[in-house]
Amino acid sequence: MVAMSGIVVPGPILILVLHQATTGGFGSGFLVTLAHALVAGAVLLLLIAGLSYLFQLEAFQFYAGTLGGFSLMVLGLMLLKGFKAGPLKLSFRAEASSLNPFLGGLIASLSNPQFFLWWAVIGLPMLSYATELGGATGVLSWAMGSLAAVFTWYGSISYLLARSRRKIEDFLPYLTFTCGLFLIGMGVFFLLRYLVRLF
Repeated sequence: MVAMSGIVVPGPILILVLHQATTGGFGSGFLVTLAHALVAGAVLLLLIAGLSYLFQLEAFQFYAGTLGGFSLMVLGLMLLKGFKAGPLKLSFRAEASSLNPFLGGLIASLSNPQFFLWWAVIGLPMLSYATELGGATGVLSWAMGSLAAVFTWYGSISYLLARSRRKIEDFLPYLTFTCGLFLIGMGVFFLLRYLVRLF
């Protein structure tokens, strides 16, 4: 349930899953989820290695926030570019979207400063608690539970959207446009939030 607190909140990954699942089918949404899970696994390994302090450094948060904000804006513009190109062609192949779903998932995960903040503030204490309870077994169990939550949540969304996308075909261009604007908005928000610290 704790892991769910970090993924049910609307963010870049959810927006990307919405876009990819409706334009490229379940496989595209799953690739976004897989990319996000790999990034989460890498962060978990960093925490286990004792590098959690990096996420709490102001310098790290600043660069993650500014670069992340810029990256989210680029992702959003890429989606808008697809919208301008004309009506979306529905296909069960990932190529239905101009954005590679796996690469997009990696960028969206790495460019979201709130993702790293969650791991530093919530993930790390839970990891420590799991270590106290069961040592290596506890850590492994908690890690598997967290990844299972990621695949369950985003996988379910991808599946449901992929099954219903034929019914909402006329609205897909507008969904793409909305997703693009949302990513750009989040990018601007993060840029302003962290750049204001310079003044």
